[in-house]
Amino acid sequence: MVTLSGAHTIGRSHCPSFSDRLYNFNGTNSQDPSLNSMYAAQLKRQCPQGSTDPNLVVPINPSSPNAVDSGYYVDILNKRGLFTSDQTLAHEPRNSKASESKCDDAPPLEE
Repeated sequence: MVTLSGAHTIGRSHCPSFSDRLYNFNGTNSQDPSLNSMYAAQLKRQCPQGSTDPNLVVPINPSSPNAVDSGYYVDILNKRGLFTSDQTLAHEPRNSKASESKCDDAPPLEE
């Protein structure tokens, strides 16, 4: 599954596909605590709460949105996974080593 999720290295997502992570995670009216706070702030600027603009999209892999590379894995290990499924997959104990191995020893980003 870790390798398959790497397909998210390229692509864009419409804001409603992940906005619950920013504004109402699990019905809490707050952001997902597993999301990097600086990344969440950036996403909130790009996808304002309550926006109905169907043209608002963001890259799935913020560090290298137009390249097939290990950037996706670096992002999710640094809590910059756009989708809950990606973030969860990377931080499950049995999957984190597989995600780390995909990073090509890239240094972690600081929050």
